[in-house]
Amino acid sequence: MRFYRRISSQLFCLILLFICQLSIGFICIPPYINHRTLNDNTYNYQAALNEQNDDDDDGCCYSSVASCQEIPKDLQIQVHAVANELWSCSTTIPTVVDISKTNNSMIEGECALDPTTTFFSNRSDYFRQLALEGYPAAQHSYALLLYSGFDNVTQNIQQSAKYHASAAIQNHLDGLAVLGGCLRTGTGVSTNVKLGLQLIEYCASVNNPTGVNKKAALLESNGNEYEAYKLYQECYNGKRVNALLLFNLGWCYIYGSGVTKDRIKGISLWESCCDMAPDEGSEEAAWNLYQEMKHDNPMKADGYLALAVELGYDDALAEIRRW
Repeated sequence: MRFYRRISSQLFCLILLFICQLSIGFICIPPYINHRTLNDNTYNYQAALNEQNDDDDDGCCYSSVASCQEIPKDLQIQVHAVANELWSCSTTIPTVVDISKTNNSMIEGECALDPTTTFFSNRSDYFRQLALEGYPAAQHSYALLLYSGFDNVTQNIQQSAKYHASAAIQNHLDGLAVLGGCLRTGTGVSTNVKLGLQLIEYCASVNNPTGVNKKAALLESNGNEYEAYKLYQECYNGKRVNALLLFNLGWCYIYGSGVTKDRIKGISLWESCCDMAPDEGSEEAAWNLYQEMKHDNPMKADGYLALAVELGYDDALAEIRRW
């Protein structure tokens, strides 16, 4: 009898979650509890950047999209070399952009799901197919899943680096910035700290949100929370945001990291982040909103928990297993 009661209880919880999804408009699937672990290890970012800048005298443009219509040639050459090394066992690197041209426009952003897709689950199959066909935004999105292991994807940091590199040689700024992080830490690719920092700095300098996230994370890990907050806020003010930047800026306001605490503003930013699901950062925002609201507004909190579960967030999955 206890067994059947336990099964009934679990079914009730699952049904409740589904109803919560409907109630706030979440029926769809694409990093933590009350703390955030930075993706980048503690590192003296400014000192390292100054050191690499002392070695560069070629006058490369690292200012803005308006004045830099293409990625600097020296960086392009090095990124192509990294991509060729990562894809050395393949006959060709999957691309749709003619990478032999030097005047390709810069692009950014994650891959949008097919409008007819209702659920986020199995999005990895959709991204993977487009990635193999050479579409850079899909390569970036699929590479993020390969890194996180979400959506039942087997975690593979080497494959993640490969697809980010393929996106990067097609002038995809998010792929370029993440590849920079991989190179800096030796994640799935041979370590090249100097090139990694250059890629991160370049992407941040043209206000690419992923580049800003990477640079700000390095500043935060070095204890410079105010400068990190300024980077997030300037990008937000310029309407150059992605979901993870909204989550990071919301975190600053919720916990007073580099700025005066403002819980209402932080909550609003996290809610906007969830509106961008399944993009990277939305799963973490959903989980943290659940944590923030579960006592004061349990119905709404359960809706965000349902979203975090649907996005495959580990802490959310563990939470419903405890019910």
